[in-house]
Amino acid sequence: MATILIAGGSLSGLLHAVFLRRDGHDVAVYERVAENMSSRGGGIATQTPLWQALENAGVLQPESKRPGVTLRERVVFDQNGRVTASRSHNQIVTSWDSLYRLLRPALPDKFYHQGREVLGLEEDDQGVTLLFRNGARERGDMIIAADGSRSTLRAQLLPGHKPAYAGYVAWRGLVAESALDAATRDALCERMSFFTPEKEQILIYSVPGEQGETEPGSRRLNFVWYRPAPAGGELEDLLTGEDGTQYELAIPPPAIARRTIADMREAAARLLPPPMRNMVLSTESPFLQPVYDLRATRLAVGRAALVGDAAVLARPHPGAGTTKAFQDAWALRQVLLTELGPGGSPDWKDDTRLRAALARYDHERAEPCRAVWEHSRFLGTHLVPGSVGGRAPGQDQHPITLLHNTALGMH
Repeated sequence: MATILIAGGSLSGLLHAVFLRRDGHDVAVYERVAENMSSRGGGIATQTPLWQALENAGVLQPESKRPGVTLRERVVFDQNGRVTASRSHNQIVTSWDSLYRLLRPALPDKFYHQGREVLGLEEDDQGVTLLFRNGARERGDMIIAADGSRSTLRAQLLPGHKPAYAGYVAWRGLVAESALDAATRDALCERMSFFTPEKEQILIYSVPGEQGETEPGSRRLNFVWYRPAPAGGELEDLLTGEDGTQYELAIPPPAIARRTIADMREAAARLLPPPMRNMVLSTESPFLQPVYDLRATRLAVGRAALVGDAAVLARPHPGAGTTKAFQDAWALRQVLLTELGPGGSPDWKDDTRLRAALARYDHERAEPCRAVWEHSRFLGTHLVPGSVGGRAPGQDQHPITLLHNTALGMH
């Protein structure tokens, strides 16, 4: 039986573990966060490959109801709240916590270890060892680096590969439909709604409730508001916590300074159309996400595979991050099964064959991952004009561009 160690227990790491256990492998997932994770995360736009991956993993039946809300329309508002463009379009949107609740029960607790922060790895011809902050060491046949955008393992395997700041941040938040007045619900629910002040963009859409509810009145609304924040003073101010702590790449939601949130709320009251303003101002705990991107030059190094955001970090605009991570999981599972056989195959002890299998994963996923990364940068150009490809300022803010490209993955 092959032993596969997975660094990172979010959606990507969980799906890899579920796939590989079905193929007879001994898996162990190590998640840095110690507390319950079921209430984390925001909204997720879905595409067909995401649902296909969950069906292939056996956690979702083809005929079963998807754990999401079906949006029927996309609209663009002006500042007064009038609809200036629209498009009929059915799309299921879900939330991070809804997918986590689907995947987490599929992996028995004995294979899922929380509060285990990975610091690095050691490799030889016979296997690989994960190293942990608490001094523990775990031995396996291969490692999957599913440890996210700030991947510790990527930093060791590919020195110099660091996320590049895009020049803007995303404010995000969720609010219960029941907390909003009827006019705001009527304007926003079951739609994906856009508004684009200069060099900014906000979108709002319905997602399931805290326990996965999809009935009207029990759902939530999710907002993503992109705002410029030049590197240096302005970004540093946003990443300075209430207690004066300066954070480097991201700030934990509870640490965000009250003044920072107050400034965001003031901007919402001043800039946003009435229904969007009402929704944002009703959000009790908004959180801040500086936008970065990164494309690793290799997706496999030795006995380790880089997956999800650890491999390629795309900007959020295509809504493809989770779908891409799930496609990585399916591709890696297929390569390992085809090249090395099920978990008990003797080929798993052949170092040369394992490295060759991972090299094939690298080859198969390199181009699709590159395409998502480039498309995400393409869609974000208008937020920092001239930053990518020399495109005209405001080009990506055109209503038709928004309606036909945002949160639809690759098409």
